[in-house]
Amino acid sequence: MLGIDIRHMKDLREDHDLNQKELAKILNLSQRSYSHYENGT
Repeated sequence: MLGIDIRHMKDLREDHDLNQKELAKILNLSQRSYSHYENGT
């Protein structure tokens, strides 16, 4: 996924003042799917 280290996904998202649902929409993912990426599950 874009070569981003998943350990930094939450920090990057928060740096841009986005919640999971907003970023998931931008990435064309469900919030649940994005959450799995962010949590490494």
